[in-house]
Amino acid sequence: MDDGTVRCTQCGAARDKEFVNGAPTAPCTACGSMAVTVALTADIRAALTFTGRLDMEWSPAPSGLAWLDRWKYLCHERATVTGPPTERLRSAEAVHRAEERLTSFMVMEFHLRDCLISDRAKTGIARGKINKAIKSNPTVSLLADVANTVKHVHLNQPPWSGSYPTIGQPSGTTADCPEDAWRLNLPILHDGKTVEAADLARVAMDEWWTLLCGWGLPAHKP
Repeated sequence: MDDGTVRCTQCGAARDKEFVNGAPTAPCTACGSMAVTVALTADIRAALTFTGRLDMEWSPAPSGLAWLDRWKYLCHERATVTGPPTERLRSAEAVHRAEERLTSFMVMEFHLRDCLISDRAKTGIARGKINKAIKSNPTVSLLADVANTVKHVHLNQPPWSGSYPTIGQPSGTTADCPEDAWRLNLPILHDGKTVEAADLARVAMDEWWTLLCGWGLPAHKP
């Protein structure tokens, strides 16, 4: 194509006479497309003003390891999900939104297990080894039971942690928060003790990291 020409992107038909001071206002007479391709000389580049919109789409490149992609996601989301809510609104709806974000994160956090099992042929970490490590870790096993309670409400399988947890009533509080901020209270009752869900999620990430490193997997610290 010679510099300075305008052609239909679809069929290549010349559209020089139709292109006046911007985008074409009529479709191509040959194929009906509105898209045009412009070849610009240096002089035209300096003088032409074109207003339009360019839409783009992109996707993150997968690592090829389900566990590593999940781990990167969890590390990225951890501070946002377990920290004070970003919205300043204090309402029942805001509390429930914060609860949903946190419990959804905890489900994703526990199901790092499924990603590890999926990748066992690549990592050499067997399913039984993964399950045994979870059951022997008090924090991650409790996370497992909380995640399953969130999903299924009533558990009909033996608990990973030895006893079934109960998720308490969510609430918002300004205690120990900066001015105008608040945080979510979501108590987890387990084996006669109460644990804050956000604290459990944070500590479980550290425990997962210890397990991953112990298996020789290249996980960065959360």
